[in-house]
Amino acid sequence: MTDLHTPRLDLVAITTAELLALAEVPQPDDLFAGHGVTNPHGILTRERIPHAARIADVRAHPDHIKWYYRLIADRASREVAGSISFHAPPDGQGMLEVGLGIAEPHRGRGLAT
Repeated sequence: MTDLHTPRLDLVAITTAELLALAEVPQPDDLFAGHGVTNPHGILTRERIPHAARIADVRAHPDHIKWYYRLIADRASREVAGSISFHAPPDGQGMLEVGLGIAEPHRGRGLAT
């Protein structure tokens, strides 16, 4: 799975192994260090968000990992500023629901616009 890039941000796709590790929170903040990013705000690693449905879906359908978490990394600092994810693969009509979060220190800078 490839990362997505904008002029200011990299949307870094997490791996299946990283998603599965999130079944147990907290995880070490360096869980995503292999992507060349730092995670000082504990994005995903310290957050009690509903990973269970996504983990179960990826276990049943490994190719669905592409619909789930991407880290929002500031390109200049390589710091994880937040995350973005679809809540599930597209439904029968192709509809998706997206969720995103930005860490407090990074809010108000237009990262989610």
